[in-house]
Parts: sequence; structure tokens; C-alpha cells
Amino acid sequence: MNNKIANNIWIAIKVLVGALLMSVSIHTFTIPAKFFPGGVSGIASMIQILTGFEASYTVLIINFPLIVLAFFVKNKTFAVKSLVGTVLMAGMLRLWSFIGLYTYSNPSQPLLSAIAGGIISGAGIGLLVGSDFCPGGTEIAGVLLQKKHNSVSMSYIILAINCVVVSVGCILYKFAGRMATTEIITIAICSLVQIYFNSKSMDIVLNGGRQAVKFEVVTEKTQELTSAILSEIGRSVTIMNSHGGYSQADNNVLICVVSRSQISSFKRLLKRIDPHAFAFAINTREVLGRGFKKVK
Repeated sequence: MNNKIANNIWIAIKVLVGALLMSVSIHTFTIPAKFFPGGVSGIASMIQILTGFEASYTVLIINFPLIVLAFFVKNKTFAVKSLVGTVLMAGMLRLWSFIGLYTYSNPSQPLLSAIAGGIISGAGIGLLVGSDFCPGGTEIAGVLLQKKHNSVSMSYIILAINCVVVSVGCILYKFAGRMATTEIITIAICSLVQIYFNSKSMDIVLNGGRQAVKFEVVTEKTQELTSAILSEIGRSVTIMNSHGGYSQADNNVLICVVSRSQISSFKRLLKRIDPHAFAFAINTREVLGRGFKKVK
């Protein structure tokens, strides 16, 4: 019982910190720099910049139908948690505006705002999603789409959606905001940079930097290659029998998962032992088990 209470307290802390980071990123970096880094928060920022309407209210207005959709498409628990994440983030965003929290704007160095805003916001999203909560917007869309395409990283789904939002933002800034083309291009590029760092920061928080690559190698030198992988790289190997459809030859397929830092070593080893081997690599979202992340 004590462990359950401690776990719930830890989740609550992560959710609060996640919402805080997201709201600080939007208030301190995104809105002052006039960025539109995709998602509902980006749309809300654009509306506040163009009309003065508070971004916190826009976040609630846009997210409400998405949360209702999540209620019917996914489940009640996810919808409730999405509502909690959205309300927390919007509430904090309104609070920072009310108390006049510090805002950073440096027109001569807009990339600083983009990088800082992306890293902070991505970390916040990662904490929320990692706690099975959702800050709303494209994160809800990402979770719903990933339900059907679970082989695709949610961060890349969100990245694709956000790129569309940036394109629309350019049009709005040009015709509704009547901004100069040079300024719009600068803002668009910085918004894409912020999206990139947002995606990478979220992946690091969600996966703990443990992303790995799975190699599948068709080789005739099974024993030599297996021994080298075990001794030089320190990774285990799964051996499967195979039969070539073109060559009609019997071979083996070696399956090995390595960390990203070991990719170059694995390729050099493969080239040295069997340069004629056929190999391909697949990015993995998460690896559980010996040598990687422990199963909880």
C-alpha cells in the first residue's frame, strides 16, 4: 500500500512539473518570439499574437472536442487524464500571464528561444505522457493515431502534424498579420527548430536515452560473427535458420540489438568478418531486458 501511495505521489509530481515546463516554455519563449511550433499550443500562441486573445483560453476551447473524441475512441481514463493535463497546463499558462512571469525575447538571436523553448516543452510533454497523462492537442491525436500504427514513434506523428500547423501559420502571418516575408521565414525556420528539439527532448525523457537499433544479418559465417559480437560488443545474438528465395541457399539470420553508440562498432565488425553479408537495421522505440532497461 505504501508503495502504491509513493508511486501515485511520484506520478503527481511528474504531471505537475510537466505542465509547468510546457506552460513556461509557451509563456517565456514561444509567444514573445512569435513562434508557431505546431500543435494546439502553437495555434493558441498565433491567435494571441494576432488578436491578443489569451492563449490559455484557446488551449481549453480547442482541446475540449479532442478530449470528447478521446473519450469515445480510446477510453474514459485517457480522456480524464487528458482533461487534467490540459487544465493544468492552461491554468498555469494563465497564472504566468496574470503574475507577469519573465519573458525572453532576443530578435538578434531567435534560435536561442527556439532551442530553449523546444527542449523545455519537450521535457514537459515527456513527463506527462510518460505518466500516462496527456497535455492535449496533437499529443491526443498522436496517441490515437499510434493506437492504429504502433510501430511509429509518437514523437514523429506529432512532428508531422506540427509541420502542417507551421505551414498554415506562415499563411496567417502573411495575410492576417501582414508581416514581412523575411520575418515570416525567420519565424518559420525557428518554429521548425523548436519542433525538432521538442521531439528529441520528448524522446529522451520517454525512453531515457535508451533507444537502440535491431540488426538482422543474413550470413554464412554464423559462428565467427556470433563470437565476435559476444566478445567485442558484448551483445547477445539470436540465430534463426533461413533459406534464400533467390540463391536457394541455406543460411542463418542473426538478430542483434545494440545501443546507438555501438552501431559503428557493429558495422566495422560486420565488414571485417563477412563483407558479403546482407544486413539491415531497424530503429526500436524501447528495449527491455538484460543489458538495457529493466522490466518493471
